Amino acid sequence: MLFDPELFDPPLFEDAPAFSVPPAPIFRVNRDDAGTPYSFTAPFKDPNSVEVHGMDWSDWLQEGDGISTQEVFADSDALIIDQVSEAAGVVSWRVQGGLDDGDYIVTCRITTNSGLLDDRSIRVPVRQR
Repeated sequence: MLFDPELFDPPLFEDAPAFSVPPAPIFRVNRDDAGTPYSFTAPFKDPNSVEVHGMDWSDWLQEGDGISTQEVFADSDALIIDQVSEAAGVVSWRVQGGLDDGDYIVTCRITTNSGLLDDRSIRVPVRQR
C-alpha cells in the first residue's frame, strides 16, 4: 500500500472544514450586473467532476451589512448542488453531475441582515473533458 491514512497522527481529514481550498471559479457580483438572463458563465464542467464554485457578494453588500441566509439551486436535478456555505460575503457550494452537452442554470440567492434579497445565476456548461 502506497498511502495509509492510519499512519498519520493526528489522522488526516479529521474535522476538516467542508471547503479546505478556495472555491474556483469565484464569480464577483456587482450592483450593475443585474438584468441579464444569467450573470456569469462557468468554465466547462466534466460530467464526472466534483467542483467547488463560489460567488463573492462583498462588493454588492452595503457597508456594515452581511449575508444572513443563502440558497443555491440548479434548474435540473441532473446537476447536484450541496455543501452550501458563506464566509465574509462569499457563498460557496459543491457542484457535481450533469449530463454531457447539457447547459444548466445555477442560482445563488441571498438575504442580507438588513432584509435585502437578490440572486444571480450562472450558466454551467457540462462537456466531456
